[in-house]
Amino acid sequence: MTYSEKFTDGQPCWMDISTPDSAKRIALAEFLTALFGWKFEVGGPESGNYSTAFSNGRDVAGLMEMPGIPSYWTTYLHTGDIRSSTDAFVSHGGKVLTRPMQIFEMGHMAVCQDAVGAVVGLWQPIKFEGFGSHDEENSPTWFDQQSEDPKLAAACYRDVFGLSVASTPGSDDATLGSPEQKWFSVSHQPDAMPPSWNPVIQVDSLSRVTDDVSRLGGEILMNDMAVPGGKILVFNDPIVHAPLICFEVASTSNAT
Repeated sequence: MTYSEKFTDGQPCWMDISTPDSAKRIALAEFLTALFGWKFEVGGPESGNYSTAFSNGRDVAGLMEMPGIPSYWTTYLHTGDIRSSTDAFVSHGGKVLTRPMQIFEMGHMAVCQDAVGAVVGLWQPIKFEGFGSHDEENSPTWFDQQSEDPKLAAACYRDVFGLSVASTPGSDDATLGSPEQKWFSVSHQPDAMPPSWNPVIQVDSLSRVTDDVSRLGGEILMNDMAVPGGKILVFNDPIVHAPLICFEVASTSNAT
């Protein structure tokens, strides 16, 4: 997945995570810095100490403090008309969890639940477009929405944003985006797991990340799983125990 300077409706443009308090926000930032080399810029009290992560000087993610809210990574999709998009989610089987609100001079945000129950954010930019780094080591490279009904999920996002859907042969899974380029996938969620959006971070080595996660107290959930173009690792961080996926691009050193 690649990005232009501006995003298209329905394209993932940001990711962030809530933490219950300042101590856990700081500890999670330290963990992510140790793992990915991210640097953090902390906003003032008026922003709730919202912390923006940078990879090589470019925005990649956010951390915030929200007591009483479960900690998980939220994926935000770009929209040029946030009120129209929230209305469309309701019209296509979803719910509005957080009504559109302006975030300073940065943009407008909302949070919805889609037709299969996964929580997703919406972002209409003013001054802040979203990711500044992508498809590079220690930056987001893909997004996967998982549920028990990928076909219904695909139909929901197709209808809300007018996206193109490419079905996976022999499966209900699919990828969505523009006709020329796909931005995210919908896939079948493992049994007993709630529907969710899952950001994927590209890394230099899954072996290194596995060792670092274990050394830093995290929990490895899945390792060295083959996927198109490479392999993935899934782990829970040791601070708020939120799952995150890492992706290592397949080596071409042995290609002929």
